[in-house]
Amino acid sequence: MFLNRNLLFAVGIILLILNACSPKDIRALQQKELTAENLNVFSSQIDFSSKGLAKFRFHIAAFDQNLSGLLILQEQEDSIRAVMMTDFGLKVIDISFFNQSAYRINHIMKHIDYDFVKESFALNLMMILPLPQKGNLRYYLKNDLQYIYQKETQILRLYNRENNLRKVERYTRGSKIVSTANYKPELMEWVIIQENPSIEMIIKRLK
Repeated sequence: MFLNRNLLFAVGIILLILNACSPKDIRALQQKELTAENLNVFSSQIDFSSKGLAKFRFHIAAFDQNLSGLLILQEQEDSIRAVMMTDFGLKVIDISFFNQSAYRINHIMKHIDYDFVKESFALNLMMILPLPQKGNLRYYLKNDLQYIYQKETQILRLYNRENNLRKVERYTRGSKIVSTANYKPELMEWVIIQENPSIEMIIKRLK
C-alpha cells in the first residue's frame, strides 16, 4: 500500500510537470484521439515524388550571410536527407533526420560550422518535415482549428485549417516561441523566422 501511494504521488508530480511545460492556451483544451487519418493531414505539407524526392528553392538570411540555392529532400529507408546547395554548386549543409528529435549533420560549410548554427538549421527544417507516425504526440481541436504538438527535444505546435497546414511554432521548455513557420499556399512557400539568433529562411516548392 505504501509503495502504491508513493507511485501514485510520483505519477502525479510527472503529470504536473508535463502540463506546466505545455503552452498555456493548450492546457485548457480537451485532448482528442490522435488517429492515422488526422496525423496524415498534418504530415501532408511535403509531397515526395515516386522517387522519394522533393525539391525547393531556398533563401537564408543569417549571421551576416545571404545564401540562395536548391534544397533537396530525399526519403531514405530510415530517414529523410536534406541537402542545401548554392546556385554555384557549393554544399551549404547536409542533414539526415531520423525522426522529429534525432538528426545527424553530414556536412556544413566551414565558415558556419558552429554547434548553434547546425542546431538552428536542423530544428527549423524539422518544423516542416512530415511528422513521425508514432511518438509523444498530442492532438487538440478548437472550433475549426486543429493543433498537434509533441514533447521530445522540442515542442512543436502545428495549426491546421480546412485540412491545410498553415503555421508551425517551435517552443522552448519554458513555453517561449523560438521559431515560427508560416505557409503561403498561393506561393507554395514556407517563411521560417527564428528570433534569437536571428534567422530567416524562405523555402519555396518547385513544381
